[in-house]
Amino acid sequence: SAIPDKVGAAKVTKSPIEDQFEWFEPSPVLEMYKEKVYQFGYIVLFAAAFPIVPMLCLVSNTFDLRQRAMALLTKNKRPEPFVAADIGTYQTILEILATFAIISNSLLIGLTSHGLYFYIPGLTQIDRLWAVVVLEHFLILMKIVIGAVIPTEPANAILHYNVQQERKEQQLELWDVAFEE
Repeated sequence: SAIPDKVGAAKVTKSPIEDQFEWFEPSPVLEMYKEKVYQFGYIVLFAAAFPIVPMLCLVSNTFDLRQRAMALLTKNKRPEPFVAADIGTYQTILEILATFAIISNSLLIGLTSHGLYFYIPGLTQIDRLWAVVVLEHFLILMKIVIGAVIPTEPANAILHYNVQQERKEQQLELWDVAFEE
């Protein structure tokens, strides 16, 4: 596209790369996802080191939500809707962060805390390391089991979807009968 430099001057054209650079601006929803994933990472990875952070994030997110809601109601146009089946790659990132959080918090608690010595007084350094490894493996196993037991879609949502599909099929059958006549 051409951009006039001065009145009556020759037009300067953008290269195709400059045009394409403007096409892919991230939507605010994706920016908000990114911000929340960063926050989730800080919360879960360092929860053992600074346990007050989740409460601070809750307060911060409450104010942020109110501020965004007021801006959406009073200052912004309605955002363009878009359909997404899920949160995409962010789901994988959150899963990886959760696994790393188990590992890092197990190491932080097991190797820097003296709680194990309180519960098991005659613990050597090697025994302490083994206790951390066993704890970490147990927590990862629990994460996998809980992920397998909890369904990704609630039963009532599946039921509602099936009812809608049946209604759609009935309407299509009625439409086919009416069209054939």
